[in-house]
Amino acid sequence: MSPAAAAIARFECRRRWRSLLALALIGGILGGVVIGAAALTRRTATAPDRLAAVVDPGDAHLRAIGDVDLADAVAALPMVSGAWAARLSVARLDGPNVIYLGVVAELPPIVGEDGRTVLDPTVVQGRAADPGAADEVMLREDAAEAFGLAVGDTLRLSFLTPEEIDQFDTGFGEPDGPTVDVLIAGLLRVPPGVFDGSPVVATPAFTSRYPDPGAATEMYVGLRGGASAVPAFSAAVDELVASRPTAQPAEDFAPVTIDDPRLGTAALVESSRVLVGGLVAALIVAIVASLVVCAQAWSRHFSASANQQQIEAALGMSGRARLAARLVPGVLVAVAASAIAVAIALAASGIEPVGGLSDIEPEPGWRLDVGGVAVGAVGVVVVTIAVAAWGAARAGAARRDAVRPRRP
Repeated sequence: MSPAAAAIARFECRRRWRSLLALALIGGILGGVVIGAAALTRRTATAPDRLAAVVDPGDAHLRAIGDVDLADAVAALPMVSGAWAARLSVARLDGPNVIYLGVVAELPPIVGEDGRTVLDPTVVQGRAADPGAADEVMLREDAAEAFGLAVGDTLRLSFLTPEEIDQFDTGFGEPDGPTVDVLIAGLLRVPPGVFDGSPVVATPAFTSRYPDPGAATEMYVGLRGGASAVPAFSAAVDELVASRPTAQPAEDFAPVTIDDPRLGTAALVESSRVLVGGLVAALIVAIVASLVVCAQAWSRHFSASANQQQIEAALGMSGRARLAARLVPGVLVAVAASAIAVAIALAASGIEPVGGLSDIEPEPGWRLDVGGVAVGAVGVVVVTIAVAAWGAARAGAARRDAVRPRRP
């Protein structure tokens, strides 16, 4: 940059600092809104898949009615890379209303040869139940809301025997299984369909203390080869069940069912497309509106000093030098606007996904989208400099056209 251009740049900064500050605020606020909106859109759109990735419900969900000791045999199948296993029971939740619900009592963790740990629910309130405490449970978050329960509440559960579960539609009187009081240690957030109908998760210690109420084996299984290995897994389980002397399954239930634990996530992603599409459309409108406002602001800023560019041109300063002199303040404004935008985006990082997807967010509360904010910060700098260059060049060109003498 020539000494003359540098002097003009310093003069611009000293004389018009208020206008430059206003431009930085305008660009920073609009940039922060756009970055925050983009981060919110991305957070909303990815919430179901991120929760499924964090919890990892595996590739197959197995329920074997009447066989409460199937877990070890299934885990030993060659295509299994890891599993979460429990004994499924049914209990009456004693209280003002009669509520029957499923209770899954964990078995000791099953880690496959690949070291994969399947099904690690997100604890959104309280803490995980102590595996060695038979009187602690975790409750699915949506069930707690539906039943009006909270962390620290005590549940009285009266368990049904396997025979009473089979008689559920015809009636059985009072439950004959054990009645236990358990403390809600924490609330769980899991993908849709996981623990469906079984919102209470008890500990391995509970399973050891109360082995009798078990009516089924419940498993979430990770497979080598992923979903493509499900047919082979199903065939292997059928052979395994056929070779085992199991208890008579309940008449109203298939002895073994295997389904995809990620179907609920896929359905939620599909049903949320309209919501995400609306957010994307709003984001595009915000970007276009921000560009228009910034372009108008920079155009007005440089129009006020267009006469000065005419004088500089008359003194022999090239258009490139005059543009460079205006871009020095523009770069300073761009950096300041980027800092303001980042600050706003950081504050907006506490906004959770909109609509029903807020209940699917695996990281409730403040979550920084590092990549999105970084790209946005660079984008604010680049766009601000580009718009400033456009405004400066436009003001100089307009002034030259206005004073160009007409030919006779």
